[in-house]
Amino acid sequence: MIYDLLFPYQRKIVDDAKNKDVAGLFMDTGTGKSYTSLALYEQKIVQSKCNKLIIICLNSKLYEWQKDCEHFFPFTKILVMDGTKKCKKIKI
Repeated sequence: MIYDLLFPYQRKIVDDAKNKDVAGLFMDTGTGKSYTSLALYEQKIVQSKCNKLIIICLNSKLYEWQKDCEHFFPFTKILVMDGTKKCKKIKI
């Protein structure tokens, strides 16, 4: 589980947010938002409270997120919208 890879402060964030209906993580650069977000999504999947995740990020981070999602959620269909008119569909 991704949760097991987190630092204690990240686990606290996931624990505080996992029972809420909506969540947004507004953390400083370099504090581990990616893994924290994916761990929260993982908790929501386990609770059957969520089946979609929307990630809004800088274009330079887009494929980093895609790689992490493919690694941790290989059973999930990923739709990458890179700001161009063309939308890239990636079926995993």
